Formats: sequence, structure tokens, C-alpha cells
Amino acid sequence: MGVMSCVVDLGIYYRLSFTAADRELPTVVVDATGCQTVLGIGPIRWVAGSPNFWRRLGKAMGLAAPTYETFRGTGGALG
Repeated sequence: MGVMSCVVDLGIYYRLSFTAADRELPTVVVDATGCQTVLGIGPIRWVAGSPNFWRRLGKAMGLAAPTYETFRGTGGALG
């Protein structure tokens, strides 16, 4: 993979739970700041690989007009 540089990590994580056919699937953990990693089923992934991730997650949650800013908290240092 190589060296990776990420912005400040404010420790904001979202734990996503899924079920299918009445069966609970493994929890997926998304880091909303820092490297924005996605941990859970399969290898580590990065939100940067899915530009619409935050908007789609917010829509699935029933939010009207979600963006990345909706999920990253109030860390003004993120610019």
C-alpha cells in the first residue's frame, strides 16, 4: 500500500449494523475523520474510493440533504 498521510483524526466513528433474512451481519465501522477508513467485512477500505458515500449513508438514514460535513462533527481544523 505504501505511505499514507491523513488529516487530523477527531475520533468520530460510526458503527453500522446490518441484517439480512433475519440474520445479523458483522458490524462495519466507518472513521468520519482522519483517513476515513471502513472496517468490517473484507479488507480495509477508504471512503475516498466512494465519493458519494456520505450522501448515500445520510439518505439511507432519512436525512434530507446530507454531505460529508453532516457526519464529520464540528472540527474546524478540518477546513
